[in-house]
Amino acid sequence: MEKPMSQLSKHKHMKKTCLLIAGMSFLFSSCSLDVVKLQEFQCDTFFTYIVYEDHGIAATLKEKVDQLENIFSPYKEGTELYRLNKDRSGTFSDELVECLKEAIAIQEETDGYYNPFMGKLCKEWMLFINEKRDDPLSDEEINTHLTEINSTSVSFEGNRITLNGDADIDLSGICKGYIIDTLYEMIKDKTEYYLVNAGSSSVLLGKKMNRKDDYFYTVSFLGGEYTLLAKDTTLSTSGVNEQYRIHSNGHMYSHLINPKTGSARVYTTREAVLLGRDGSKGDALATAFMFMNDEDRLSVANKEDFKFAIYDYSAAFKGWSYMSPGLNIEPKKTNK
Repeated sequence: MEKPMSQLSKHKHMKKTCLLIAGMSFLFSSCSLDVVKLQEFQCDTFFTYIVYEDHGIAATLKEKVDQLENIFSPYKEGTELYRLNKDRSGTFSDELVECLKEAIAIQEETDGYYNPFMGKLCKEWMLFINEKRDDPLSDEEINTHLTEINSTSVSFEGNRITLNGDADIDLSGICKGYIIDTLYEMIKDKTEYYLVNAGSSSVLLGKKMNRKDDYFYTVSFLGGEYTLLAKDTTLSTSGVNEQYRIHSNGHMYSHLINPKTGSARVYTTREAVLLGRDGSKGDALATAFMFMNDEDRLSVANKEDFKFAIYDYSAAFKGWSYMSPGLNIEPKKTNK
């Protein structure tokens, strides 16, 4: 059962963080730990860089994200993706070509449950989520967009990209994971002790330097209700609790759009969590897993070597409806 409308409405303008990195106050409370923390608003979210024995590494990572933002942002005038959507063809960087090819491959692997051609439809739904239009998109509006999306493709000739059709590309469901992978390649031979949090949807975890010598970070989900110990991996999440709206019709709508139906309406699945080394795939698959069935999720996860968990919320059930063996997301321990 969903929360009462009044309670949800009270918080509908807040970007509620679905995933929190616990224990940061301890990380910086001891002067014996040589650690640098940087935080910057990049790629429409807050990036946090934590590096022990830093030697300028965090600043270098931040600068790289600035460069990649100027490639992947679909709405920032002058970026490569903005120019591709506007001009429909052109020669672009290796990074855009590589990321877009990866997006197309995941679209095929998930049978379209991840779709990079959702730009215009997502933009229209966000107008509604942000209350810049009164009512949800009509069936007619959605069907018009879906026809456009399903008739659009992309072709490559070296670094030349051509959009065939009228839909726009939006790589927001994969680019943070791609960025995380890029940062991992930059940092892996420089230090073992780091964390990069890309707006909570993609988190690059090295080892945590602490007095316990266990090297695990504690990651919290769903407002701190659940926790997971993780290190030396990439964590990818997708959920409906960051950007949503409760309409007067009683339904909840989020920024996550089902590519098959074109709808932003939320049903039972509220959170998908994936753990694995490939951030690009993890980012895109987390979005796709919000809409796929259990059998298809398991098939893809096994093929790509990901562990995953699904959190469902309904009148009949509230909790983790599936969790891969060895993935231990547990209720937060409370001191009595």
